[in-house]
Amino acid sequence: MAITTLRSELISITKNIISLISQRKDLVAKIQEIKQSENLNTFIPSREAEVYKMLESELKNFSDKELLSISLLIEEQAGESYPQWSQGTHLESRTNKLIDLINPLMLLILRPTSFKMLILKKEYQELINER
Repeated sequence: MAITTLRSELISITKNIISLISQRKDLVAKIQEIKQSENLNTFIPSREAEVYKMLESELKNFSDKELLSISLLIEEQAGESYPQWSQGTHLESRTNKLIDLINPLMLLILRPTSFKMLILKKEYQELINER
């Protein structure tokens, strides 16, 4: 297969990814509207853990950087009341490793060894234990 063909396929896939991210953003906004109108929590650890378990086979071979990109996407689209994992608000102390920035529930499900390296604030330990 010629490189021009492969590049063309790559552009097509990238456009699809961009379109899917946009569609995801719209769905998240609708869900957030419903949650607000029904006075529901934005962040439900048990639901989030369930989602990562559903996605485990698709995500298990992703690199930490790829997991971070998904974690950032979810964080960005979920809104202001969602935990800001990338800001380290969940950490008692930082290791200055990439895992500090990734959603800890994602790590718990997909990278349990990495999760154990996190030093979580007490309130986040309790939230995660509730799941």
